[in-house]
Amino acid sequence: MTPISGHEEESRKVIAAVQAALHEGFVAAEPVITITPKQGNYSNDDKVTVEITCATEEAEIYYVVDNSNDITGGRLSDFEKHKVLYEKPLTLTIENPQGGTLYIRVAARTGQKNWSPTARKDLPFVKAVGKEAFEVNGSKYGTWKEAVSALEKAGSGEIILRDDVELQEKDVFPSVSCTIRSGNERKCKIKGGVMEAKADIAFENVVYDVRRIYGSGHSVIIGTDVGATFSFMKRSIFAGVAYDAKEKEIMANPVISVESGKFALYGSGSGGTTLKGNVEIRVKGTAEAEVAGAYMNSTVDGKVTVTVEDQASLSEFLGEQNKGSAKELELILMGSPKLDGRTFRGTVNGTPKGTLNLRQASLSPEQAEKFKDFAEILKADSPEAEENLLTKPAVEAETEAMEKEKAAEEAVAIEKMIAESVSNFSDPEESDFL
Repeated sequence: MTPISGHEEESRKVIAAVQAALHEGFVAAEPVITITPKQGNYSNDDKVTVEITCATEEAEIYYVVDNSNDITGGRLSDFEKHKVLYEKPLTLTIENPQGGTLYIRVAARTGQKNWSPTARKDLPFVKAVGKEAFEVNGSKYGTWKEAVSALEKAGSGEIILRDDVELQEKDVFPSVSCTIRSGNERKCKIKGGVMEAKADIAFENVVYDVRRIYGSGHSVIIGTDVGATFSFMKRSIFAGVAYDAKEKEIMANPVISVESGKFALYGSGSGGTTLKGNVEIRVKGTAEAEVAGAYMNSTVDGKVTVTVEDQASLSEFLGEQNKGSAKELELILMGSPKLDGRTFRGTVNGTPKGTLNLRQASLSPEQAEKFKDFAEILKADSPEAEENLLTKPAVEAETEAMEKEKAAEEAVAIEKMIAESVSNFSDPEESDFL
């Protein structure tokens, strides 16, 4: 825009007014938060650098940092009241030995009222541990990494916990077989996110709070005296590998055994992976488990055998989840296990699959009727599977009901997959809720 010849003064006033109005009404671009180092979580004493930029020139950037240890009522602080003008990179740490999370919210503006969308980053810091938190072969260590290194040098053995420990994203399980247990003082907690077994691993006398383990073909054992923390979704153990593993096809014959706690157990790996071999899943003692032979879009090229013993609880069974595939399936019930759920099916992929072995079970007729879509059912009084009516839907009405139930279960399975995929959810809009 240029002044009109002969009316320069008036033109400049009009142009200035237009520019001021545009500046006042213009909404700045959403700021970008850059974290260094970029990690899933941080050691208790880590210092994290936070740099904030905005693509809109001359925009003012404001930020608020909330500490989870100071938050009450489940709400973040009021952005308008607590905002601070950003001038230079920030250096942040949790300043609490129990760990916690720093919530960073950032917005920019060009006028007085028109704010950009709010950007947000969450920085989780793990709990600090004592200088002698871990013991391996009589020696004490202050970090998980040191304890794992000592165990690997020994070739196998135990990691004894003498303090509650929260594993970082970069921490790994030992590459040699091991048992993780508490010392004699008390039952310690082991907390972690998504972990991969690199050798056979067992947990005894601990409070278990590992969100997910991929066995990657190794055996995973949960002992009789393991306590599990509350979770809306049960702690998961997969026999195979993760969807993003370098080798998506492995050969192994792993065993998953749980004797206490609540778990979701899978005979396969995650979606898009293949396990070639036979898998055993054992649920016993006081354990409660939901079990799937083959996870969605995964394959087990072998037999998956699931055994649920007397007094243990089976809350769900799907031999094959949606588009999962197992070459052979067998569910063996022994004694009178608890059947707390509603879904006990050989497959949801259409054709009945697998064997339900009730020869050593003591089930009521109502319990037995819960099982659907098995190719054969073996009972103590009728070993001929073809004679068992549970394998043959009798009327079209039952078939229609099964199809409706199948559709509902597939919807639930998709919801679970979405929840699993979005593990680091961050609301792109400004929100007062954690």
